[in-house]
Amino acid sequence: MAWLGVYDVAVSKFVPYPGSELFTRLQHEGKIQLDDDFFVSPMDFYTKKAPSYADAISTRRLYWTMMWMFWNFYLLSFMFRPLRVLRTLVKAVTTGSEDTRYAKWFVDRFYTRRRWRKLAETAQR
Repeated sequence: MAWLGVYDVAVSKFVPYPGSELFTRLQHEGKIQLDDDFFVSPMDFYTKKAPSYADAISTRRLYWTMMWMFWNFYLLSFMFRPLRVLRTLVKAVTTGSEDTRYAKWFVDRFYTRRRWRKLAETAQR
């Protein structure tokens, strides 16, 4: 997909839908408990705690497979289209338009934190 020019990718885990046949079966097998962790887990895809409902795939393997797919796509995307990556990052920083996950990550990680630090330093003076 990166070679074909796709801009962004979503890698996610399976989350059984409450009320579905599979959800009911997993609940009877004791693999699902309706607690805060169950309801928060769909929002927290990239965590080592994401449960695997498949007997053949451990939670750890699920996490590392998702990370491999995610990083593999972006590394290949950067290799094939480096100028597009730079344009996307510049656009994110200058206009606030975060068109991809890596742009959002970059702005959150480097630009926003740096801006907040400068504001905090100014407020302390």
